[in-house]
Amino acid sequence: MTLNPLSSTSSALSSLSGVSPTAGAVAAAGARSLALGVASEVGSQLLAPLSGQGAPQPRPYEVAALAEVLGRSLDATPMDVMDIERALLGLAGAVAADLVALADGRTLERLDNAIAAIEPADAPATPLAVAEHIDTIAAHIAAAS
Repeated sequence: MTLNPLSSTSSALSSLSGVSPTAGAVAAAGARSLALGVASEVGSQLLAPLSGQGAPQPRPYEVAALAEVLGRSLDATPMDVMDIERALLGLAGAVAADLVALADGRTLERLDNAIAAIEPADAPATPLAVAEHIDTIAAHIAAAS
C-alpha cells in the first residue's frame, strides 16, 4: 500500500477548515503524515533483502513540499516555512532512528504519545508554534530510542 503523505496532510488540514485550528492539530497532521512516509520508506529499505531483490532506490521524504503545505495553511512567510521544514527534518531523523534502533513496531505509537503530550495543545496555530510543537514531538521520539 502506498501512502501519499501530502494528500493525507492536505485532507487532515482541510478537515480543520471552518474552525480555528490549534498549533497542536496542525503539528499533529504534519507529523503523522511525515512519520507514515518515513516508516514506509525505511520499511521498504529494510525488507528489500528478504524479498531477494536489491535495495530499492531511496526516495526523498518530501519534507520541503510538506512544509509548504503546512505553511500555506498558516499563511506563513518563506522564513517561517524554512523553520517548519527544519523541524520536520528533525522529526524525520528521529522517526527513522527510532524505527531502526528499536525495531519493535511501536514507533507510530510513540508518535501518538508524543502528540498527546504537546503542551499547550490548544495554542493558536502560528508557524512558530507549529515548528516548536514538531520539535517537541521529535524530542519525545528521540528520547525513547
